[in-house]
Amino acid sequence: MTAAHLLIAVDFNATYSCAGFAFVRLAAPPVGSAGGQRRATPWTAAIHALTAALAEPGPATIVTANAKVATLVVALRASAVPDGLTPAEARAWEGLVKAAAGRALGYAPAKADPGTPAAFCAAWAELASERAKSKGDFIAAIPKPNLARLAGV
Repeated sequence: MTAAHLLIAVDFNATYSCAGFAFVRLAAPPVGSAGGQRRATPWTAAIHALTAALAEPGPATIVTANAKVATLVVALRASAVPDGLTPAEARAWEGLVKAAAGRALGYAPAKADPGTPAAFCAAWAELASERAKSKGDFIAAIPKPNLARLAGV
């Protein structure tokens, strides 16, 4: 089975301690979700984003411009625990390890240049962060008409 590209973006707002994330599986047809959380840290935001993205089945190449997500992928591939996690972050890490168990994970860097799928994902992550700030924790599918725009990108 060929690894699909899973594009992941995370937006962390330090002022309000809230975060948003978005992921899109670049396949035909593309599927994706966006989510957010209050009382987040940069690590919990990245861990929750990657855990949600790994709910999509099959091998995946993680494509991201977020340094924390990239560090998590490298740590998963090396069976190592990232340094400096708080107890809450460590519990979230354990859930991520379970979600990634037995999965072939690759990694590729992304640039969120305007008009790219990475920029699309980053915009959804920012929107999710704003919604989490005002409404609280959530996760929802990105509407299919919006995902259809990726076909032309």
